[in-house]
Amino acid sequence: MQRYLPGRYIGITEAIWLLFKFGMHEEYPSVMHLAILLPGEQPVYFNEAESSDDLHNRIESELSKLMAFFEYNFLNSDRHQYVYQDFPTYFTYSKPLWK
Repeated sequence: MQRYLPGRYIGITEAIWLLFKFGMHEEYPSVMHLAILLPGEQPVYFNEAESSDDLHNRIESELSKLMAFFEYNFLNSDRHQYVYQDFPTYFTYSKPLWK
């Protein structure tokens, strides 16, 4: 005896959204956390075998996403075209690689 009917419930708002052929999921970029950290408050992860000079150099050169946004605005002529919350829609943040 089958206790449940296979099916899917579509509410009125979702039905109208689909009837007008608006996009549902894949059209938008995934959510990205844009942290705003105080100076000197960025978390630091390190290898215990790393020398203190290497660690100090890495800390000084490491950028948070907010600092990378500021650096981009400083170095590029289209600097005021994007606001911080819209920046991930047009650019990808990649962390520098250290040896």
